[in-house]
Amino acid sequence: MLRKDLREEERDRLLEQWERTSFKIFGLFRKDARTKVGEYVRAAKKIRKDVNANVDDLLNSISGIGSDFPVETAVEELNKHDFYSDWQKELRYFFFRYEEYLSKMNGTQLNQVLWNEIWESNPNNTIEPILPQDKSNSGWSHIAETKHKELLHSIGNLCLLSPSLNSEASNNCFEDKKEVYKKANLMHLKDIVSDNGIERNVWNEDAINNRRERLIQFAIDQWQDLQQ
Repeated sequence: MLRKDLREEERDRLLEQWERTSFKIFGLFRKDARTKVGEYVRAAKKIRKDVNANVDDLLNSISGIGSDFPVETAVEELNKHDFYSDWQKELRYFFFRYEEYLSKMNGTQLNQVLWNEIWESNPNNTIEPILPQDKSNSGWSHIAETKHKELLHSIGNLCLLSPSLNSEASNNCFEDKKEVYKKANLMHLKDIVSDNGIERNVWNEDAINNRRERLIQFAIDQWQDLQQ
């Protein structure tokens, strides 16, 4: 795909911009595979054949594909949708990139064995709603029924677990779920268990909305166009 005269770091930047543009369009905006086909083909040809184009020109060709889809508008979708029912594959990718980011920030290695298990499993068995579908457990009595429907499939209320731990967490109270999350060895669960280093005693509307806002800010940073 890439010209042989490009340095490795230049190739990496082009591939990263390609990913950012593509997930923004097809993941965040949920456009179908027919979207911007001509633009993608022209950008690919330019990258492969136009020896007079420098890296900034090539980056502009790729980012230009997504110019109609600003990331600031894209992340508004994160406030609107049912992320459990109709965004499962994208959600797992979203949290994978979030896990990568958190691991890098904390100087830790991504748990590849666990992630392979998650990728190979049915999404229904790996996506965990923290506030559960069935809130009959007395530990969730503080959530009103009307709020339950609103918050259940918010991105701020979802995380990923291995199938076995997902089954263990089930519809338990938050205190019991925390113990499951602690066993998971996943970075994106840490701010569910704790708030600024202090262990949480409750998972409520404020916690869900605050986490959603953190994830939205991550998405803006992660999928905006690269600086040139």
